[in-house]
Order: sequence, then C-alpha cells, then structure tokens
Amino acid sequence: PEVSGTNRLPAGIVRADGAWRAMAWRSAAGKPPRPGGADEDTWPPAVDPEAPRMEQPECWICRDASAPEPLVQPCRCRGSMAGVHASCVEAWVQSNRRGAVQEPPHCPVCRARYGGDERRPGPKALARQLAKGFARQVALTASEALRFVLLGTLLVQYRAVASAGGGPEADGDEPLKPSARFSEVAVLARTGGRALAALALALFLIHKNAVLAASLPAPRPPPETRLLRRFYTADLWCIARHVAELLAAVVLLGTRCYCGELPLSYFVPVALAALSPGVHLLLWYPVTACLKEVGLFLAFLVCAPPLALLEIGRLVWRHRLRLLNPLDGPVHVILSLTATVLCLACRSRRPVLVLFAGHSVVIVIGLIERTCIRRLPWRSGHAWWCALLISIEAASLACERRWVTLLLLLVALRSLQRAAARPRAQPLFQGPLWWCTLLVVAEATSLALREVRGNAASCAHSGSVVPTELVVGAWLGLFCALTCAVNWGRCMRHYRGWQRRHATFVLCVPGLRSGIDGAATAPPAGGAEDEELVDAEAV
Repeated sequence: PEVSGTNRLPAGIVRADGAWRAMAWRSAAGKPPRPGGADEDTWPPAVDPEAPRMEQPECWICRDASAPEPLVQPCRCRGSMAGVHASCVEAWVQSNRRGAVQEPPHCPVCRARYGGDERRPGPKALARQLAKGFARQVALTASEALRFVLLGTLLVQYRAVASAGGGPEADGDEPLKPSARFSEVAVLARTGGRALAALALALFLIHKNAVLAASLPAPRPPPETRLLRRFYTADLWCIARHVAELLAAVVLLGTRCYCGELPLSYFVPVALAALSPGVHLLLWYPVTACLKEVGLFLAFLVCAPPLALLEIGRLVWRHRLRLLNPLDGPVHVILSLTATVLCLACRSRRPVLVLFAGHSVVIVIGLIERTCIRRLPWRSGHAWWCALLISIEAASLACERRWVTLLLLLVALRSLQRAAARPRAQPLFQGPLWWCTLLVVAEATSLALREVRGNAASCAHSGSVVPTELVVGAWLGLFCALTCAVNWGRCMRHYRGWQRRHATFVLCVPGLRSGIDGAATAPPAGGAEDEELVDAEAV
C-alpha cells in the first residue's frame, strides 16, 4: 500500500483531532477491510517502524495521558485542547483567582464560560484563617520580644558587672557575707552569673559583627570563605534587625555611661564593636557615596517634621468642612490626638478621663442611632480607622502599662517588616509608617517625662488605677464598635472580596458521553449545543 505524504503512515491510519488513531472498521475475522486490488497475502500491511506512533488523548493543562481520571470537554474547543481533567480546570481557576481581576471562570481560548458551582467559605472559615494568622503573628512577635528581653537582660547584667567591678558587690549593695544574708554558694552563683552575662554579651557582639561583615553591603554574593558563609544572609530585614540590636545596645549603654552608672572603660569596647560595621562599609563604598547617604539621611531628619506639618495642614484645609461633623471620622481623629496630648502634658489623669467619659456618651448615642434609628447620614472612610489607631495609643499612655507599650512596639515592628517586604509609594496616612512614627514618638516622650518627673507623677493617680483602666477600656471598646458600625459596608465588601478569592470552583459537566477519543463531552456553558466548535490548533 501507498504511504500517505511525509508522515509515512499507511493508508489505514488517519489523523483525527490532533492524534494518530487507527480506523475503527473491523471485518468479521478481526482484520481491517482489504481495499480493491490488494493481495490477501500482503494485507494487512506491515507498519513502518519509523512512522510516528499513535498519541493518546491528554489533558491540555497537566499533559498527563496516563492519569486514571477521565477527560471532559467543558468548552467549545476541539483538537488538542478538547479534553481536560475536571480537577485540573478547578485548580487552574483557583490559581487565576489570586489576581485583582475577578472574572467568571472561562476558557482562555474560546472564551466560553465554564459551568460549575461556586463554594464560598463562610464566617467560620474566615475566623479560622484569622485565628491562624493571629497565632502566626503572635509567635513571630513573641520571638522578637524574647530577643529584646534577652538583650535587655545581658545589658543589665553587664552594667551590674561594671558597677561591681567584677566583685560580689553590685548596684550599691553592701559586701555580701555568708553569715549575714547570703551563703557562699549564693555569692559565687551571683558572681558567676554576671561573668557569664558579660561573656554572653561579648559573644553577642561577635555574632552581630560576623553577620554584618559577611552580609554587607547588601545585596552581595555569598562570601567565598566557608566560615563566613555560615553567617551570610540575603534577607534585608534580618540585616536591619541585627543593625538595630547593635545600635540599641550602644545607645542604652551610652545613656548609662553618660549618667555615670557605667564606667567609660566598659563602654568603649562595646562602642568600638558597634563601629566596626561602619568601617566595613567605608571600605566597600567610596567616601563621597557614604557622605551623600549621610547627608540625605540628615536632610530627611530635618525636613520630615515640617513636611509632615505641612501635609497635616493641607489635609485640614482640604477637609475643613468635615472637622465639625460628628458623623464623620476627622472629628474623632482630633479627639484622639487631644487625648494623646493630654496624657503626655498633664501629670494628673483627670482631664483625659473627663474627655473619655464625654466622648463615650457621644459614642453610645451614635451607636443607638446607627444600629436602631438609621436616620442620620453617617460618612464612612479611612479617617475612622486612623482615629481608632490613635485611640489605641492614647489608651496605652493613659494606662501606663509597660507590657502594653512593649506589645504595641512589637506590633509596629511587625507592621514595618510586612511593609518593607512589599514596598510601594503611599500617601502620608495610608501605610503603617505614620502610626509607627506616632507610636515611637509618643512612647519615647512618655518615658522621658517619667524620668524627669520621677515617682511623684505616678503616685498622683495611683489611687485610681482601676477606675482609669475601666474608663479607658470602655471608651476604647465603644469607639471600636462605632467604627465597625459606620464602616460596616466597607467591611462587607472586603469580606465578599475575600470570599471570591478563596472560593472553590467545582466543574459541573452535565450529560457526559464518551467520544471516539475517550474524552467526555458536554454542551458548553453559556452557549447552545449546535454552536460551531472552535479549532484550538488554529487559534
């Protein structure tokens, strides 16, 4: 028999839908029909070993022809894209929904919509996801807090060693006598603990310098030395954390040295260890480039406050008509800022408690109107959330709890870390930078005022700690409830968007039937059965 074209196939083999398949005609003896003029001894013909073999129908997504899952035809495509696994379509639709554009599931070639069911998660799934995310953030925050606690412990014990001069006396204590207060074992344990703390601080400084020496300037390739490669990291946030811990140690010990609580001979080694990464950078970068970076940083420190005030003034003038509307967010922003200033400026907590009580009455009235009456035109917006963040800082300053301050600082640190992972240009009050700046400035000012005022200021309102915490907690809870009630529409839109992004698409192909290629076909969703099929190969 003749061979068809360049494909070198016998005449009994035809190409159908992109795959080589044998014709289905069979005679009673199980042989293909003999064409006219062919000899019975030479029929059927021998297959050429160089001829292409038959291709099995395969899924156009996973390209797996040996999968036990049957192929379906959910759209108008034909040819090599006619058959596809239902699970592959569902996984493909799920991966494409991660983008910002939310379109109905459809074929990327013929644009026919896939028929199926949308299974969207409910509030329980959202609560589980939020709980998992919260637990993850708590674990990361706890690890950061543990690092800071260990660093603070090392610095305190190092200061104690310096104050005692390496002996058993420390911090103004009298000489320890075994017969008086402590036994000899306790004296040795205390001395040995402080010696271990000094050794741990030395190891801490060596580790920080090794990491920065192997990783700076970033980004850089890993060092060739095997020892330095163990300390190398390409994570910019990790490098920034090491730099921050090193600077924190220098600043805290420098402050104690300035106050006379730490001898200069104990501070100089730590300062020199902190300066070594700077010397390392000077060896890598030209002096002019370093001076330029230092000049830009100083210019930022000088220009940031007036520019921030200018931006605040522009926002106030732009929204001047909203500043006196209690149904809008800017009024509550001003009240929260006022509470923050009162907590810092006044020794007594009475003025800020009066402000909290009055604002709480207004909030209760607003909640009743928003949830029951619904007659007033409340305006939702980003200003409500800004006011809520500022109110959290005001509540922290009013309660004067150090664990709350530490928790807020760690939350701010995690927010900056997440923002640094995906940097993008944002307005002044859109990203987390403004809140972190306000938090650091307010907490630093509060600590400085406590040092200046001494214990007299803390004793002025020590007799009313429980009422203060009750008033502050009630005010913060009511304000959070009012913010959520006013912005409930926005919250629901975010919730619906979260449902669309995490929805599960289940392909539904009714009336499955087997074709000659082994694929299950069905009328495509969104079109008639007798519509002309689209040739995927031609597309």
